[in-house]
Amino acid sequence: NVTITAGTPDDPETEEVNESEVIGIGSGVVTIIGDPTVGFSPITYNVSEDGGSITVFVARANVDDDPVSVDYTTVNGTAIAGEDFVAKTGTLNWGAAETGSQSFDIAITANADVVESETFTVVLSDCSNCTIRSGEGTATVNILEGEVNPENPGTLAFSPTALLIPESSGTVSVFVTRTGGTDGDVTIKYETAPGTATSPADFTATTGTLTWLNGQGGNKLISVPIINDLEVESTESFTVRFILDGTSPTPNAGPGRPTIGASSATVSIQDNDSPPTAGAFSVLDTNVGEGAGIINVTVTRTGGSAGAVSVNFATADGTALAGSDYTATNGTLNWANLDATAKTIPIQILDDLVVEPAEAFTVTLNTATGGATIADGSATVQIFDDDGGGTFSIDDVTVNEIDQKATLTVTRANDSNKAAFVQWETQDGPAEDENGDNDYKSDDSNRSGELVWLDGDTSSTRTITIDIVPDAKEEGDEYFTVTLVSVQGDDAVISKPNGVVTIKDPVPIPTLSQWAMGLMVLLLLGIGAYSMPLRRRVTGTRN
Repeated sequence: NVTITAGTPDDPETEEVNESEVIGIGSGVVTIIGDPTVGFSPITYNVSEDGGSITVFVARANVDDDPVSVDYTTVNGTAIAGEDFVAKTGTLNWGAAETGSQSFDIAITANADVVESETFTVVLSDCSNCTIRSGEGTATVNILEGEVNPENPGTLAFSPTALLIPESSGTVSVFVTRTGGTDGDVTIKYETAPGTATSPADFTATTGTLTWLNGQGGNKLISVPIINDLEVESTESFTVRFILDGTSPTPNAGPGRPTIGASSATVSIQDNDSPPTAGAFSVLDTNVGEGAGIINVTVTRTGGSAGAVSVNFATADGTALAGSDYTATNGTLNWANLDATAKTIPIQILDDLVVEPAEAFTVTLNTATGGATIADGSATVQIFDDDGGGTFSIDDVTVNEIDQKATLTVTRANDSNKAAFVQWETQDGPAEDENGDNDYKSDDSNRSGELVWLDGDTSSTRTITIDIVPDAKEEGDEYFTVTLVSVQGDDAVISKPNGVVTIKDPVPIPTLSQWAMGLMVLLLLGIGAYSMPLRRRVTGTRN
């Protein structure tokens, strides 16, 4: 359960969220942004009776997934609508990710009455997907006799003043906001300053100027590039600050200049690099034919290569037995510092004349040294008999659409020339048969079939031919699959069941206009070469 508290200490707003949520990361930065709020900024306006109109501003803070709107209306005070001003109502709208100020004008009516000042108000209501900030839901407009010189440029401040970002973020966005008044054009300079984070190692030094026009409030963005390095380091920070050198505003610097609130923001960069590790070992499963003689079982070192390391290995019986199916072995594999190449364990496979199903034994790893660990310490070595029906596999092929044929080869190995039967069928991928996009044919002769080896047949391959259908569409490369679905024969097995057929789309043929343009370029090049001046070569003789 999460309790979120927003607002000010004098006016807190608390929402109890009675739901359990799980954040699926090991660690990270969670920034909780309050619900969208709106309010007048500023809340007081002065205008002369003959000023013509007054512009009123409403500012939105915080983004959300939904747009925001709020209604406004004028309310009589000592100033009366129709006599001193023109009544006005309306609605202001912000997009889901839009902040800053919206404005509207209220016409002021001049009359002959001599009154020191008159006042009316503007009220916000019906806030959709937002709340109206406390104390900012009503604006007061003072209509004064004679000329009015408004001097309320507001306050400039960093908000928020502390940010925590991951090193991999690329950039950090720092916001400066103008609040409390929008009279006149205001500018302020800013710069980055190193701390424990320095430039250019951790961030790119940045300077610039922010400008708000007369009547403009809300946020301005400062973007600072963040450097993602490979160094393991603690959280480091730098600051973004105003340059207060006499050309930028200084606190309470007099008429026409804004005051300064928070004059800097601290950016903390959280490192994303891990210290070097010794790595982890894995031994890989392997298949082998009984007549192969030697099988090399692969052991990998991944996840790090710091330091010299080693790991012990040993074989263990399964359905395959040491001495009759393979030769037992054990030993140690060694890696030098920064060596991450895979190493192999050679094991002798013993051939016999017994017709038998596939058999297996295991290779296990133990006792890793040098800080390394064992990620996958057991591998299965499966031995396929070569005295029965054999093992069957199908290859992958790539063809051009205009070839109109795709031929796949089915290979039989580890066999004793006994009878075997293999059944196959096609399966759509992005390329489809005539029941779909008509990229290839899978009618009765192409959809499925059977390959036959009879007793005593010594050939090792058969082929399957599929018709490819060319078309005029530009569709990129596509593929479908021819799958060996079953095999019959003494101890016959399928070692690679899927053959992928990739159909390459042809290069588009140039149009007539493209041919004409190319011919024109060639002619221009030829004329230019022919018109170049020739240089006479003079040959002399020196005695």
